[in-house]
Formats: sequence, structure tokens, C-alpha cells
Amino acid sequence: MPVILGLGSLIYFTLTSEPDLSYGFIFSIFGLIGMAVIRWRYPLQLNLYIFHCVVFLLGSGFCLAWLQTHRQEPFYRLPTHAATMKGKIRRIEILSSGKTRVLVHRVHFLSYPESEQKEWHRYIQITLFHTDHSQINVGDWIEVKAMLKHPFPPVRMASYDLQFHDWFKNIGAYGYAIAPINVIRKSDKTSIQLIREKIACRIRILLPGETGAIAQILLTGIDANLSQENRHVFAVAGLAHLLAIAGLHLGTVMLIVGGTVRWLLLRSEYIALHWPVKMIALSIGWIAGCIYLLLTGFHLPAIRSLIMASLIVFALSMDRRSLSMHNLMLAALMILIFSPSSIMNVSFQMSMAAVMAIIAGYGWGYDRFLKKSKNTCGLKNFFSIFQRLHGSVS
Repeated sequence: MPVILGLGSLIYFTLTSEPDLSYGFIFSIFGLIGMAVIRWRYPLQLNLYIFHCVVFLLGSGFCLAWLQTHRQEPFYRLPTHAATMKGKIRRIEILSSGKTRVLVHRVHFLSYPESEQKEWHRYIQITLFHTDHSQINVGDWIEVKAMLKHPFPPVRMASYDLQFHDWFKNIGAYGYAIAPINVIRKSDKTSIQLIREKIACRIRILLPGETGAIAQILLTGIDANLSQENRHVFAVAGLAHLLAIAGLHLGTVMLIVGGTVRWLLLRSEYIALHWPVKMIALSIGWIAGCIYLLLTGFHLPAIRSLIMASLIVFALSMDRRSLSMHNLMLAALMILIFSPSSIMNVSFQMSMAAVMAIIAGYGWGYDRFLKKSKNTCGLKNFFSIFQRLHGSVS
């Protein structure tokens, strides 16, 4: 289902001209009516029923991609000169060069003739002046004079399309400040992004250098001032994925918290005999995973991991099989329904392919080694953990 739904979205995104919604709508209605008629009148025609399901999913993916694309705000016309504007800081990043980059929203131009434009609904990403060391926080209102430009088109065929991804990220322009910023009003509210920035700032104070940069990435998901040499070392060692918050990090947090809670609860004989220790440990581990995901910024692979982890926790609590392709299918289906443009995202493609390979390899290994473990006591004990994950209840 997610493969065919994603294929319908992919057809829309790869067209060279803007199509009409009616094409996808007609396919969806035709497939839906065909499914209903075959289900009611010809229930044994399974192949024909599957054909109409495929048509319905292709049309639905096409329609969802069209709707997401047309929900976005258009790219606004940018000034051709240095313009003064004001806006609210949404995100702050410290670049490897030492400069500060801010993401500003609710932008309004102060210089004529752009002052006649309405307030922007798209974000603007601005690199601050190299000597600007203003004390700013997320939520502050600032005034800045900057040169702006639209996102760049692809440099060659089939290369990374910054314009496409920024269209769905709601980023309307990039720029650089040509003068220090002026803080108009300080923020008096606390937000998740502000908490993340404060944690990152505290980490940089306590752990300066490369160690603090890696800790900042793992604990907050905010890119840090990590040197190019260390990034190259991670890439050459095949460990670059450790710097991107995904299922490995989420699973580690849930495993540590859930395992610790279970160990502590089992120290009491009364609690172990009268309380649902397994359910409590699973629930607290899942809550810890949600908090960790909230602090690290809801990256796409982490969202997929949380959906799958939620299904696994629910299955384990019900003593059902927890690790299967159905979990991956539901996670991919939910992401593609709410964000069809994710099909063009490399992190989505790699994340789904990697997890699919892990689940398929686990299934093959479980069936192969379990047969051998029947005749070997040591292997039987070793693979007992796989039996629990697979849903076998002793």
C-alpha cells in the first residue's frame, strides 16, 4: 500500500508541467467504485479487486501530492537591494565557521517599496554579520538589514533540488546581514525550541570543543560546530549516521529508560508480584522516547521510528508479535498520507530501505537459527530473546 501510494505521489512530482487534480480524482473514484462493486457482486475475483485497489491508491497518492503542493504559500517577490525588515526568531544555529544563522518568520519589510507587502507566511534564513555578537534567543523580535535571494535551482539534472524541498519546508528566501541586528523586543515566553537552544548553550559551556559538539548533536539534534576533519572521520568510518537522530538513538533511549525502570521495580517483591511491571516499564520508556524526540526536533527518520516503536510497545504489552513488515507499512503509510513530498526525501528512502532490510534479515535468521537451536541447548537459550520479540510467550 505505501509503495503504490508513494508511486502515485512520485508520478505527480516528476511531471514536467502542472497537471490538473481531476486526473487523480478520476482514478481514485474509478478504483473505489470498482472495489465496492467487486466486493459486493464478485467476491471471488481477487485479482480484479487488487487491480482496482492499485488504481485507487495511485489516484489517492496523486491527489494527496497535489493538495500538499497547493497548500503551500507561493514564493514572494524579493527586493533587489539591501532591505530592512523585522521578524521573529524561530531557530538559531551556530555554523562551523563561527557565524550565527537565524530562521525568521512573520517577516515584514520596513523599506519602500517592499513595505507595502503584507506579512510573510514563509521563513527567511539569514546569516548574521561576522562581527555581530548580539545576545538573542528564540522568540525575540529583531530588525536587520540584509541581502536576500531565492533558493537555488538544481545545478544539474537529477541533483539535489533545494527549491523543491524549501517549497515544502516553507522557506522563502536566504540571505546575509550587512549590519548588526537590532533586538526590538525580547521574548517573554518559553517554547520547546528555546529549551533546546538553552540545553545546547549549556552543553557548549560545560563541554567545549569537539566532545561538546557531538553531545549537542545527540542530545538536542541541533547541528554543532563540529570540524570538517571529524565529520570526514565519521564518514570514512561509516558512522556518519550516528550524527543524524534516527531509530538507533530513539531505541537506545527507550531501552535504557525502560530497562532501568523495570530493574528498579523488580527490586521490590510486592511490586513484582502485584503490579504490571512490564506495562509500566514499556509505558515509561515510550514516554521517554517521545520527550527525546521532542527535544531533538522531529526529524523524519525519528518520526518513522517513533511510530514503529509505538506499535512494538503496544504489541509487547498485548503479548503479540512485535517485529514485522506491517509496522513498517503503517509507519510509511502515515508519513505519506500527511506528507506525500517525503517520497522525494533521501532520508525517508534510506530509512525505510534500511529498516525493511533489518526486518527481512531478522525473519530469515529467526527461521534458520531456531531450527538449529532445537538440538543445541546453548543456542536455544541464546535465541530466547528473539522468541520474545517474535511474539512467542513462554
